[in-house]
Amino acid sequence: MAILRGEWGRGGEVGVTFAGDGCLRDLNREFLGRDEPTDVIAFNLSSGDDDLVGDVYISVDRAADQARDLGIDLEEELLRLELHGLLHLVGYDHTGEDDAMWKVQEDWLRRLIGKVKT
Repeated sequence: MAILRGEWGRGGEVGVTFAGDGCLRDLNREFLGRDEPTDVIAFNLSSGDDDLVGDVYISVDRAADQARDLGIDLEEELLRLELHGLLHLVGYDHTGEDDAMWKVQEDWLRRLIGKVKT
């Protein structure tokens, strides 16, 4: 995965699961203490300095709503959320709308699909 090598310097193994709001709400509540659905949640399962191992869960329900609100294809939003989860796995976090994580995410999206509408 180019993004892992580009942002983390190593490869890895990441599973991506597409699910509904109910599943993401359950994961969000159980692991983050937030009783609400979310669009993406990532779990870094790595141990030590080995290659990255992790899981990314994406809510197709949230992705569809967000794609519709943004006027973009569902596939673009799903890729955006996958990138977002991967960036969390390699250590990025976000605290506001202007932070570096969003910029890196959109840069990778442009590299992968070209012109990005949002």
